[in-house]
Amino acid sequence: MASESHDVRASLLRGLIDDASLFPPASLALPDALMRFHARRQGRYHAIAGRFVVAGTTIEPLMAAFDTRHGGIDLSVVLDAESLAASVATMRRMTEVLPQLALAAFEIRLPEREIDTGELVGWTQTLQELVQSESVEIFVETRFARDWTTAPSEIADTIEDAKSRTGDDALGAKVRCGGVAADAFPTPEQLASFVLAMRDAGLAWKATGGLHAALYRSGFGHGTHGFINLLAAALLANDRAIEDEEVAHVLSEESYDAFVLDERRFGWHDNIIHDDAVREGRDLAMRSYGSCSFDDPVDDLRRFGVVQ
Repeated sequence: MASESHDVRASLLRGLIDDASLFPPASLALPDALMRFHARRQGRYHAIAGRFVVAGTTIEPLMAAFDTRHGGIDLSVVLDAESLAASVATMRRMTEVLPQLALAAFEIRLPEREIDTGELVGWTQTLQELVQSESVEIFVETRFARDWTTAPSEIADTIEDAKSRTGDDALGAKVRCGGVAADAFPTPEQLASFVLAMRDAGLAWKATGGLHAALYRSGFGHGTHGFINLLAAALLANDRAIEDEEVAHVLSEESYDAFVLDERRFGWHDNIIHDDAVREGRDLAMRSYGSCSFDDPVDDLRRFGVVQ
């Protein structure tokens, strides 16, 4: 991958993969995860590495294990909305004792029930007060317990309303693309409904679950999603370079030959965007994705000649 700022590949992949190696299925021990994260930041593919993802319940062990000699870390903290207060108290203590551990983003898991905008506003303001900033990214994850056709647009409306009431332009969404159970994997059509709902609402988002491979794979009783598919769907939809009904087709594409990715272009078949649209799509649509593996995605990028 060339280092020039105009290289589409560099723009597409910058900070793409958040380190979620503490979570299943990797479930690394904290010292091992930290060691690998620090090594990765010094490695060949450091530009692809994003934030270190940690659960709110793991903040105290993180404080104990952290070695300031390795430099600071940008954290993305996963929090359960209904137990936010206890985690906030611990994080406040962390910022006082170890400012090298920066609270760069939060990922709020919503309860499996209806929520109203007032609740989301309250949770958002609590986190804003913690970091004394309205620019920290907050991604709201709903489990989409109801049918996917309406749920993404419903949560988009709630987040939009909360944004207007809090003035937090960095409030966005989070989507789960896989997990341990088969029903954790949305279909391409379901995932497309999320991508389109977020685009129509003007919400940035991140993804998690699965996405170890570059391309979608059918079978296994369910399809597994690819991060190149998801990037293409998100960025092409954001630029309106494809029709809405094509988003699911991009997400289910299994041939790398269908994609175009080089120094100047990114796209699917004849639907092409260039560096400005790639940068805009990464800023305004798909911000990053959490993966418990960094090596698997990079191996696929090497296999397809995207990086050396």
